Amino acid sequence: SSPASDKYLILRNLDGTTPNPPVNGTVYTTGNNTSLNSYVAYYGANTAFENNYNHGIRGNNQYTYTIYSVSSNCANGPLYNVQNPLVGNITNCPITINGITTSNVTTNSFNVNWSASENGTANSINTVLEVATDNNFANMVAGSPFTLPITSVSQTIDGLQPNTQYFIRGKNISTQCESAYSNTTSVFTACLPTNSFFENFDG
Repeated sequence: SSPASDKYLILRNLDGTTPNPPVNGTVYTTGNNTSLNSYVAYYGANTAFENNYNHGIRGNNQYTYTIYSVSSNCANGPLYNVQNPLVGNITNCPITINGITTSNVTTNSFNVNWSASENGTANSINTVLEVATDNNFANMVAGSPFTLPITSVSQTIDGLQPNTQYFIRGKNISTQCESAYSNTTSVFTACLPTNSFFENFDG
């Protein structure tokens, strides 16, 4: 920015929305701002800033950032340079699945359940579920990894061995990139029931 500029105002918009230019003399704080039709991501002197889930970022969305240079010490300031602001676009990766649980555990099967992820629609997404007998996921069960539609929130795993520990993890993948793995969950299948029972003391 020019020597007279000492700060930056950074606005964030979802794809399809356009920011309104800032008004001289107004100091903007971070957060949603209806007059700017934007989320104020940053106001300050740094050229790097953190923008994360706690600031409204959700997975698999295209965001546009608009950066205005600011002269904060001028009379009637801050003054915003609204001519040719710096504009950049980014499409972020999906967020991972969370809250993996198991249910309907039998000797040779169980159900895996998880919560729907807060992802946008910038790219198509699938959920990938991995099930293995070791926590390094080197010995996966037949069919694993399971590639599922993003709308799925459960999967039945069958053809398993009784009284065996299985490890489960998942992630979301888009055509561009993928999320981190979820936390690993484990479950034991049920033991085989007794198949014969007798007594010999009644004689």
